[in-house]
Amino acid sequence: MADPQPKKVFALIIGINEYIAQPYLPTLRGCVNDAKLFKEFLGSYCDQRGLELHAKVLLDKEATRKAILGAFDAHLINNVNHCVLRNLDTRLDRYASILGNVRHFSSCRCAANIAMLGMRAPLNANLSLRRKYYELDTKEGARVVNIPDNGDTPMIFFFAGHGSRVEATTTSPVSADGKIETICPHDEHDTDVDGQYVHGIPDYVLLALLCTLADRKGDNITVIFDSCHSSGMARGLVDEAAGTAHSAIFPSLPIPPSLDRHLLLHTQHSAPQICVILAACQQDEFARECTLPGDSIVHGRFTRALIDQLRLLLPTRPTTYKDLHTSLNQTTLDKQSPSCIGDNGGRLVFTCALPPRGAGVLPLRRVSSGAPAVHDDTPAYSLVVDMGSVEGVVEGTEFAVYDEHNGTAVPGMLFQAGSVKIHECLLLQVGDWVIPENARVMLYRWNNTKGALKVHLAEGFPYVDVVFPTIQTGLTATHRYVKSAPEEAHVVLRTSDAGRVLVVERCLAAMRVDGVVDMQIPLQDNHSNIPTILDEIAHFNDFLLRTNESADRPFGERCELRMYRLTGERGERIRDPAYDNLVKMDAENVLVAEIGSEKGVLYGFEIVNHSADDIWAYLYIFDTDEYKITSVYTHTHGTPPVHKYGGIASVGFGANRGWEFTLPAGQSVSSAFLKLFVATHPLHLEWIRRKDRLHAGVGRLEAREEEHPESWDTAMVRLTMRAAPVA
Repeated sequence: MADPQPKKVFALIIGINEYIAQPYLPTLRGCVNDAKLFKEFLGSYCDQRGLELHAKVLLDKEATRKAILGAFDAHLINNVNHCVLRNLDTRLDRYASILGNVRHFSSCRCAANIAMLGMRAPLNANLSLRRKYYELDTKEGARVVNIPDNGDTPMIFFFAGHGSRVEATTTSPVSADGKIETICPHDEHDTDVDGQYVHGIPDYVLLALLCTLADRKGDNITVIFDSCHSSGMARGLVDEAAGTAHSAIFPSLPIPPSLDRHLLLHTQHSAPQICVILAACQQDEFARECTLPGDSIVHGRFTRALIDQLRLLLPTRPTTYKDLHTSLNQTTLDKQSPSCIGDNGGRLVFTCALPPRGAGVLPLRRVSSGAPAVHDDTPAYSLVVDMGSVEGVVEGTEFAVYDEHNGTAVPGMLFQAGSVKIHECLLLQVGDWVIPENARVMLYRWNNTKGALKVHLAEGFPYVDVVFPTIQTGLTATHRYVKSAPEEAHVVLRTSDAGRVLVVERCLAAMRVDGVVDMQIPLQDNHSNIPTILDEIAHFNDFLLRTNESADRPFGERCELRMYRLTGERGERIRDPAYDNLVKMDAENVLVAEIGSEKGVLYGFEIVNHSADDIWAYLYIFDTDEYKITSVYTHTHGTPPVHKYGGIASVGFGANRGWEFTLPAGQSVSSAFLKLFVATHPLHLEWIRRKDRLHAGVGRLEAREEEHPESWDTAMVRLTMRAAPVA
């Protein structure tokens, strides 16, 4: 019996040292090395796991604007004409003799066609011979290799080169500051064969390509940028004597609104939802190059550190993108602060899988206290995890060191939350034990019953001991649900079909939710999935009902959430002038919105900041039918996206994704909730999302700058959909 075909990894790798537009885009030294190093790493990664690597590599003058966009389409989105030889080992010499001295063959057992994988022959190789090679390849036993639609194939886009920020025209899809970030192809600032100016590739065009890729092939997408994204800055070589970086100032022309318009018609997501982005630095920082001691080869600091950490972490433990990011930030990157952007940052690197314990496993960060240790055994750092009061952490919430091998808590290795901020908490070690290197922690016990799910068991419920065991065995996280009287319960549980189906009665009458029906969930043979079901419901309820009771003024004085019906084609989509803001305040001072179920009608949102603080905003849809939580708008990096005194963050307008709401045939009404979180500090809320998983010393007076108070708040809008259009 033939072995099953190995799983595949597809990558588009770009490295550009040389640019046509001198001196606007000065020559770099390490980008080509970075691309080769990353390709080499992927080859080794795939070999060790029995994977097939399909890598298209574009270097220097190969990486024109047209070539980059074409390769993204042909190699990833449409993925055509990828051929792999069944018996490459016995036929390699034959094809090498056709092409001459072939370089850069993959170490993967089943290497792909040279032209399609970017494994380049010498520049003087005859094009007709390449074509002949391809014809032989397809005629003599080759098999076609495609990325399966809607699957979990790893897809990677790597770019090392110059980045730019250019002025946006008034009709362009823009960021909040009126700038468009671009990556710079080899021929930027030149003219093409038609005499047209060659622009950089804008961020929204890359987003459109990524969205199309995600819609067709799945969201296991990793994007890596080793480039600068600051205004007037390019990736520079470190001056070893001065310790600074050489910056390039290059005046790119404004991006015209017609540029790449054909690519913008079908974008269906925002970037954080469909990929994970690893970026070399923040917007106001340099991406630098360097040589390591004893090594004359120049690399990007970020790429070199990234590969080193991947080689260190992946063989030893399940590693998420967030783990990788935390590890990178603990390396010496000389004034570079790498970013990890995306709702899927809790996944294991290059996969769709979560760690064995799920997204609740968090890196343990060591933050310098800024002072030397008092004693040799006193650490001069604090232990911090990125989980705070917004997620429900209180002083006394317990965390345990996570056992990477068994997927459980390590007995005796506990921390308690001390100081709790809105986005993180300080951990205090309980007892005297040695903290493992690169430790991760898991939430062990909330010690906060305020957000717990209230559960009532109907008379005769047969699995009382499964829901509320009288004896706890093992060191496992405490479930976040409690017993309740029926009049106070969030859910009432009973069974049907001779105990094989769990019936969940949702008690949402107090929230005036329309169209709620009981959930019926098949049970496993040993009924062990009941606690998991309740934990998922508890997670949903907890975040749906979460508010900041200590907020110093009503939410409406801080921010406003607006919802509009849209009109126009994508790229020019605007608010439909026939409709006002759909979010209203009803007679009971509850924010509500009603819409009709109309196929093809799109809606957009505006988050308006009336406060005196710049804020981060996070908007989610809570689907009460399936206990599903979907991200609508998130922003976790750079500067606050919603500026004070009237700043607006929008969803669905211009080239951004609009949202469609429809009901299945035969259903007359359904309700969901729009939940907006805002904060004066970026929050790590990726793990909120849920798919449908249920089927002090005294010293002298010190003058200090006033501390900016942290704050967060929420707003909730009940959204009702009716089968008939709503006027």
